[in-house]
Amino acid sequence: MTLLLANFVGLVTHTDRVMAQYLVIDASTPLIQCGFSNLDGAPEGILCACGDIIESLPRLVGDSMQGRTFQELEGIIYCYGPGSTLGLRFCVTMINVWQKLCDKPLRLFRYSSLDMAANITKFRFPIATSIGSGGYLIRPVDGTEYIFAEQVPPNVLFLQTRRFGTSCSNEQIEYKISGYSGHLSDILEEIEQPELFCFKEKEFVKWDHQRHS
Repeated sequence: MTLLLANFVGLVTHTDRVMAQYLVIDASTPLIQCGFSNLDGAPEGILCACGDIIESLPRLVGDSMQGRTFQELEGIIYCYGPGSTLGLRFCVTMINVWQKLCDKPLRLFRYSSLDMAANITKFRFPIATSIGSGGYLIRPVDGTEYIFAEQVPPNVLFLQTRRFGTSCSNEQIEYKISGYSGHLSDILEEIEQPELFCFKEKEFVKWDHQRHS
């Protein structure tokens, strides 16, 4: 971790250049993704990497910054889940580090991987993904509420967020945030401190075949 911190000191030093942009990071799946966006645009310049998150994410962010510093950014946009526990936790850890090293406040926005996946697939089908406590979380087409289910129903696309483990026979989504269209602000929520998606079964509607099919 000491080496990782040293590698990022150069990214947070002062600079006279000004950029009204946001760094975008998505570590919710085995495909780690990083790029830039304005709130009224879509992610662009996306770089991707697979492999160990602790090695891959810092390198990917450094490559994306291309000599720029966090002083030049308005803030950070990140996926807070649901998804890979290790990937999401390490992403939040690094955001905390960057905030402490940067001598100006960075605005912080989060989005759900399910909302991102819904946009990528043009809102045609419900989206499901596995959750750590067992079972699945489903985003209906209208996105008004997330639904908990013990099994993935038919005609629901599946978002695979783990390299190994839970999967299903439903058609899987090619989750690439470069496929997002429209204003990224449509799925964003501004927050003060980075946090992870927290699943509590009692807070979600349960899948009802007659109601949700």
